[in-house]
This record gives sequence, C-alpha cells and structure tokens, in this order.
Amino acid sequence: MNAMLCQFDMRSMRSLQSQARSQKRILQSQGHMRQQMLASRPAASGVVSGAQRELPEGDDVDVISRMTEMQVQELICAPPRVEPGEYQAALNLLSMERKPLAAKGPVNPVWVQVHIYNLNEHFVSTNQFLTFSEGGAAIGGAFHIGVEVFGAEWSYGVYGISCDPPRSETAHVYQCTVYVGNTLKSAAGLASLLHRLGQEWKGAQYDLLSRNCCSFGRRFVEELGAGPLPDWVDRFARALHAGREAGREAVQVGVHMGSVAAEAGAVAAEEAGKALAAAGTQAGRALHKTVVE
Repeated sequence: MNAMLCQFDMRSMRSLQSQARSQKRILQSQGHMRQQMLASRPAASGVVSGAQRELPEGDDVDVISRMTEMQVQELICAPPRVEPGEYQAALNLLSMERKPLAAKGPVNPVWVQVHIYNLNEHFVSTNQFLTFSEGGAAIGGAFHIGVEVFGAEWSYGVYGISCDPPRSETAHVYQCTVYVGNTLKSAAGLASLLHRLGQEWKGAQYDLLSRNCCSFGRRFVEELGAGPLPDWVDRFARALHAGREAGREAVQVGVHMGSVAAEAGAVAAEEAGKALAAAGTQAGRALHKTVVE
C-alpha cells in the first residue's frame, strides 16, 4: 500500500505547477491584492522528497482565504478564461448514472458540473474498466475532480482552493463531466460560501486520502444545494482511507496489547518473587527448627 500511495503522492507533486498557475491567475485578476501580499509575506521554497520540485511559495498559497468576500465576488463575476495557446478539453457531459447528455448551447451559470480527470495517463484504461464499462457496476477509480459553477472550475490541493477555466487542468487527464444539478445561490451567495470554505480548506491541511480534491468537491456540491456527488467518483480514495485507518487502529491495538502483556508479566514476576520468598522463609524456618531440635 505504501508503494501505491507513493505513486499517488508523486503524481500530486506533478500537479504543483498547475496549482501554482491557478493561484497566480487569481492574483493577476486582483493586481492590487498581489502587491499587498508580496510586500507583507516572505516567499518560501523547498524540495519535495524524491524530486527537485518547488514547494508552494508563501504569497501563492491559500489566495482565496486572504481575499475579502467582495474580491471573491469580483472573481466570480469575471471568471478566468482560457488564454491563447492554453488547453481546454472538449465537453463530455454525463448524468450521475453515467449516461450521455446532450450539451447544446452555452452552459447555464447555475448548473453545477463536476469535471472528472484520470489521476494520470496510467490510470486511464483501469478507470475506464472500473467505472465506465457499458452495463457494468461503477466501482470507481483514481480521479481528480473540479466543480464548475458560474463559469469557473473550483478545486482543492496543496495550494488551497484553486479557480480555473473549466476543463483546463493539464496535470491530469480529462475523462468526463457529470451534471449534478443547479444551485440557487447568487454570485453574492457563492462568494460568501467560497470565502468561508477558503478559511476551512487550507493547503497545509491537504491529505492525499482523507482531505483531498474529492472530499472538497463533495462538500462544495452539497453546500451549493446540488448533488450529491456520485459515490463512484470518490469511492477509491475513501476505500484507501478506510484501509489506512484500519491499519492505524490495528497498530494501536497491538501497542495496547503489548503494554497490557508487559504489565501482566511484571505482576506475574512480582507475585512469583513473593511466592519464592515465602517458600524460602518457610524452608529456612524448617531447617532452623531441625537444627535446634
């Protein structure tokens, strides 16, 4: 399992560049805010274990969490667009039951859509078999997801909450988009929600299995009043998390049992010592009596 998690973690590190680009795009849309951050926050860098990768810089992390509600609303009302030369996948729209949906005309801003990406190129065929086989049960695969509403795709990673043009993620391989309902929130209501989530979902709190893009996506979809997120989307991550927790509990039980056994052994040794001492005393008294008589 450790080898599998290592592969996931390295792929997560490969997405750092994409996440950094997303955060910088937000900062560029809030030019005055970037100047304030650069003046007040020192930059930090480091090396990711096993690869020469830059860690998130101080001014590029958790940008949403440092924006005011009004600034978030401005971002919502002027969502990021794909720049010339940038990639955007063609829309492959599905229902929550994985049935194809017609995608004609512009996307309604209140539609809530979950963009699903294969974690990397190596998972494409496996995810296809486990999730999208015709007539088969949706077991679920290894996915990255982002949630689109009001024309922007919102996701979560080691940089915190990111905002990108829909289906423009390049660190993962686009698979499909699932329509999960409409939101009744206005731009102001969405800004209030994202401002709150920005405080709750910081990049430093990211965990590969228990607090990741899928768990954020599920929470975000619920808060939007849509969904729920189909179980097959995040079942794989949840299963790995459950396995990890079970392993931790087994270790804790083992440590506890070892402690109990050690304590019991100490008590038994103490009692045995007392018994031997008593026997020795009795033997000494018997010998003394024999000699005296």
